[in-house]
Amino acid sequence: MTNEEEAPLDLQALLTPLPTTHEQMLAVAHKIFEAKFSRKYAKKKMTEAGCPEALVEAAIEQAWTEYMKAQRTSGLVMAVVGALMCGAGSYITYVSVEAAQKQADAGGQGTYVALTGAIIVGAWMLFRGTLRALTGR
Repeated sequence: MTNEEEAPLDLQALLTPLPTTHEQMLAVAHKIFEAKFSRKYAKKKMTEAGCPEALVEAAIEQAWTEYMKAQRTSGLVMAVVGALMCGAGSYITYVSVEAAQKQADAGGQGTYVALTGAIIVGAWMLFRGTLRALTGR
């Protein structure tokens, strides 16, 4: 989460006018989490602004659950894209090497393409996506 001292998000503007319904507080909590602030910080600032504590707690928990679900979903998508990139890069490299080997066996000059960038980037995306899908971060 972000350093709360360097608040790039104008919380005062978010809390003016004061949110009074669950839906309004939920919208504020979503914006706070999108700015990478912690639940504790969000609760503190919303309560200090005068929002009812029971509504604040419910809105923050619901927004946090929704935020984490979205993070995990995006992590899963990233992992799948990474796996596809890595697999496609490996397959194309394999096919290219096999074709080059056949050319070389026939007395020609066998050249091939190695898609190392796709393999490395795909593996990195697979790793990061899996980590995000498991932890939500």
